[in-house]
Amino acid sequence: MSLRQASFALLVLAVGMLVLGAGGFSAMEADRPVDVSVVDDEDAYLGVTAEQEAGDVNVTIVNRFANEITITQVEAGDPPESQYDTEWVVGPGTQETALYDLPTDANEVIIHAEGKGVSIEVSTEIG
Repeated sequence: MSLRQASFALLVLAVGMLVLGAGGFSAMEADRPVDVSVVDDEDAYLGVTAEQEAGDVNVTIVNRFANEITITQVEAGDPPESQYDTEWVVGPGTQETALYDLPTDANEVIIHAEGKGVSIEVSTEIG
């Protein structure tokens, strides 16, 4: 085989690879299993307790995230009878309590919170 024929063969091969691709892929679909575990409040990233006190409810938030979180909404009842929009900021590693005037027949409190890269909804029974 001459140099000219070898050069032509390499040229044809290169053009063929450009047209057809190099055998790679540009898209893929895969199913991957995900395990999600629910933990008790004392181990949760956002711990919530609610205690009845003389017609009001003390809501305590424990933030175990590395960043601050903002409680954006507190609601009670099913369906929600009372709803408080708030901007309650809880710092990382801290615990704070607030008093809410919630319906006396409500048996749970639902907390909506947001933080850096997270959006959370947590419900807990009123004790």
